[in-house]
Amino acid sequence: VYNKADNTLYRLNQPNPWSLDIPAQNLHDLKKINQQYWLATEQGLYILNDQLQLINHLTTTSSPALTGDTVRSIRVHEEGSYFCRVTAANNCPGSSDTVHVDVVPLPDRPVIVRNGDMLTTAAATHYRWYRDGSPVEDSDNQFLAVTETGEYRVLITDENGCSAWSDVFVVDVLAVREDPVAVESFDLYPDPATDRLDVVLQLRQPEALQLMVFDMLGRSLLRRGFEAAEAHRVSVDLHGWRQGLYFLRVLTGSRTLTRSFRVQQDVP
Repeated sequence: VYNKADNTLYRLNQPNPWSLDIPAQNLHDLKKINQQYWLATEQGLYILNDQLQLINHLTTTSSPALTGDTVRSIRVHEEGSYFCRVTAANNCPGSSDTVHVDVVPLPDRPVIVRNGDMLTTAAATHYRWYRDGSPVEDSDNQFLAVTETGEYRVLITDENGCSAWSDVFVVDVLAVREDPVAVESFDLYPDPATDRLDVVLQLRQPEALQLMVFDMLGRSLLRRGFEAAEAHRVSVDLHGWRQGLYFLRVLTGSRTLTRSFRVQQDVP
């Protein structure tokens, strides 16, 4: 027992039988670990056996704190310098090297924002989008064009390798479904495409439209305008385009229609 009132360690009412001079302000922690008493002080770490006999004194540059763990590995959550004291089968003690742990803050919870059928989140080093609990393929991007309804989340990772999840963002209506009566059909082919993509849009009444193509980073690669018509057929030249996933968006007076397609390199 350590009595801070008189700065004395007691064993069976005998004051300080091992003659340790430890002022109260210097004793920072005391734990019983595997039938041994560990005292963390500004003078280092004192280890006493179950008979309260001093068996070791480890000098440290600062007052250590005792985690109390007696397992092979631990998960740490506080910044500091850590070392491990071990005892071999023959009862010979040993100490590991000291390892310093720095703690960095977790990134803020990302927020998903929707613009048409494009989802956007906060800037990060890496991204992984999920729909209904399953990862979306090729989704390491700040932007995601949605072509299906569902519950979307994004996992971001910062430059320190720390990650944070967004809240669930529900997409229950796609832009193409906001006025399904006005759209007869909307098709892209072939998919995957190599050198050319054909876009066929059949409306129930004549409308002018704009056609745009974006890559996975949200960069605009193509923009064309077309006069009012019921049937629109457009051929997009893909020569020189990189292999990957792209998004085609059609804007009419009151609707936004989005489809995805893939470009793959033509293998001879």
